[in-house]
Amino acid sequence: MRRKDGVTTGTLLLAVLPLAAAAVCFPRTARGGETDAVRVREILKGIEGASLDEAWNAVDALEAIGTGGVPEMLEALKTGSDTQKLIIGKVLVNLGDAKKAVEIYTYLLGDDKVGGEAKTAACGVVGMTPELFGREEIMDMLRKALYSSDPAVRVAAGDTLLRFGVVNEAVDTLRQMSVRNDGYGEDAALVLAEHGHLNLVERRIYEIWGKPTPNGRRAFMLLRAKSEKTVFPGYDVLREIYENIQNYYVDAEEIEEKKLVTATARGMLSSLDPFSSYLDEDDVKDMEESLGGRYGGIGAYVGMHNGIFTIISPIYEGPAYRAGLRSLDQVLEVGGKDTTKMRFMEVVKNLKGTPGTEIVIKVYRGGWEKPRDFTIVRERITIDSVMHRMLPGGIGYIRLTRFGDTTTTESRDAIKELLRDGAKSFILDLRDNGGGLLDEAAGVADLFIDRGELIVRSEGRPQVSPRRDYRARFRPLAGDKPLVVLVNTGSASASEIVAGAIQDLKRGTLVGETTYGKGSVQTLFPLASTLFKTRVRLTIAKYYLPNGRSIHEKGVEPDITAKPAETMAWKINALVDIEEKVEDYVAKLIKEHPDMVQKLAEFDNHREASYPGLQELLVQIDDRRLDSEDIRKYVRGVLRRRAADLRGSAFVADLEEDRVLRRGVLAMLRILGRDKEELPETYTGLAEEFPEEEEKETAAADKPVSSVDDPGEKPVPDPPAVEKPLEKWTGTREEGAAQEKAEGAGAEILAIGLAVLVLAGVSVGLYAKRTRGARGRLGSALRKILAAESRKAPGSEQTPAEPGGQSPQEETGKGGNE
Repeated sequence: MRRKDGVTTGTLLLAVLPLAAAAVCFPRTARGGETDAVRVREILKGIEGASLDEAWNAVDALEAIGTGGVPEMLEALKTGSDTQKLIIGKVLVNLGDAKKAVEIYTYLLGDDKVGGEAKTAACGVVGMTPELFGREEIMDMLRKALYSSDPAVRVAAGDTLLRFGVVNEAVDTLRQMSVRNDGYGEDAALVLAEHGHLNLVERRIYEIWGKPTPNGRRAFMLLRAKSEKTVFPGYDVLREIYENIQNYYVDAEEIEEKKLVTATARGMLSSLDPFSSYLDEDDVKDMEESLGGRYGGIGAYVGMHNGIFTIISPIYEGPAYRAGLRSLDQVLEVGGKDTTKMRFMEVVKNLKGTPGTEIVIKVYRGGWEKPRDFTIVRERITIDSVMHRMLPGGIGYIRLTRFGDTTTTESRDAIKELLRDGAKSFILDLRDNGGGLLDEAAGVADLFIDRGELIVRSEGRPQVSPRRDYRARFRPLAGDKPLVVLVNTGSASASEIVAGAIQDLKRGTLVGETTYGKGSVQTLFPLASTLFKTRVRLTIAKYYLPNGRSIHEKGVEPDITAKPAETMAWKINALVDIEEKVEDYVAKLIKEHPDMVQKLAEFDNHREASYPGLQELLVQIDDRRLDSEDIRKYVRGVLRRRAADLRGSAFVADLEEDRVLRRGVLAMLRILGRDKEELPETYTGLAEEFPEEEEKETAAADKPVSSVDDPGEKPVPDPPAVEKPLEKWTGTREEGAAQEKAEGAGAEILAIGLAVLVLAGVSVGLYAKRTRGARGRLGSALRKILAAESRKAPGSEQTPAEPGGQSPQEETGKGGNE
């Protein structure tokens, strides 16, 4: 409510309420014969008709009565005025009943029937009451109050949210209000300035400071404080270093001040822990594209092949594929610019652009006499984070590549489709999934875990990131159908939350390798000093699995250990040497036997005889370093890439060569009791391939996981969903670096490390090391073999999505998936 002097009552309330003048006095001690109930009724009656400033004296009077007056106060809530409820709520907090106080202030903040003066005052009380900090119900109502029709309420809500550290929404609302040429605009500008955002409203503050009003006095004090502000420790050192650079550095005229600031910020934050970091404008854009899986471009995975910018694999729903581009097309020019004279990221940025705009690229393909031009209209590219298919035997396979803002919805749709198709069980593949949004991790776990069960809890400093429990809110969509989860060392943060919760709650069996071990939560703070174009990522909490354990730097151990097959480096070099012959053979096979291509790409039963003319190829190769099985796998890998281009869709899983997936299938068959019966041909030899004793496997799956920390009392199931206050992110230093340099999604650079070398069973480490000479050819050849085979989502012109982040949401993540 606005007074005649142009000052908002609610804004002043923060300072006035605790020190209100004693215009109305209430007894602090009992008169003879009075009961606690009588005194409570008398005090509350005295509030009627009093201003908020005057009524606030009742807090001390009611608190002096003690807990004996609580029953009468609770009774008064049923018919009391908003002012009385405001006072009673504060008294109950002081007497230790914060739970009831939360209910009262949730009502005052959220109910449309409550007057603006009471709402404004409620915002002020919440902002000064630590017991109410961070309560989900309160935060939800404060956000709602930001959009109230009463400008005084909006200002008060923004003030309180800024106290909680909710920057984005509060600042946006207050900045919009600060341009108003009235008292509300003054209040909004002053609140922003008081919370450290003076640079955003400095001109407005100068307009206010000369007025002979309370707001003018506030503005004057703010400007004086700015002039007397004490700089942070070490400022003199940094200033002196900067002056030395400007005065003495040999190339001082070439110095970009922005780069110096960025380098300083990154150095400062990187010294804290591996996950805190500074994100410049490009990093922020890349991060947002990564988490959302959306960007403007041509739709392709790209990389370097033999020193030439190359389409590793098109996105089959994208414009590049529709225009005719195919895997391993060499991009010679982009927009008339020679790509051989450009840095990789320069080419990427030229390919990306506003949807609807055209780009002309010159492409050469093996077999063409000369390069050809392609005109491609850029589109908004969306990369799915979930892939799925039905495996033989009614096993629904779901692969998650990241935890973006649509992952829960995509997973829900995948489960529904698989159930319609008759899925009897599920395999959830989280390998090389570096994380993402914590809310999405909880949402995915919710699809498998019983309602009310604790999924994970996060906890940091009480005043910054108080404990928060994430619980399953719905009945599991997957029901109680058997579940196997595949993990490896690339499974980080959000992936570890899902896998760890499933393991702790005995909901499924984990197969693979120990996960990365990322158990901290980061929050993204937009910087007002750069007009919110850059961000600081700070570690603000750790998270704990249902049994209380922290997996930070430990990881989640699988119930059944399984590792992918590896190929020796010398054998990989030999495969590189036969690249051209294999490509020619596959091209001939597709031309002469087109009906066989898709079948062999899916499953050839490890039979060389399945490939017409393969024996002749083996004779031509005659390399003692390679046996016929090595060459068959290589041929099939190249064939799968070509088959994906022909059919216009990527292969979701490789049941034939993916050793960890096959181990997961065997575990599922044993859970279902079907490992002894006649199985589909695809599963032939599984038991012989993994000769572990069934009893040993069962014991491993049933072993208890020790609890190291009490997860605490279980709150009421199905809590209300609320929007989170800040962008919380959990990611590794690689993640930080990746979000400093094209963090996953967002660029046409995805395929730099695209292959997970499923096909030849080659380790990523060996793949990445081959960078020069014959070793350089190795990486190129393997990209050729495996671009379409990667277990990544069929994707974008970007590097693999980084694990990681809260916009405003909590995020989790490890490093790049290259």
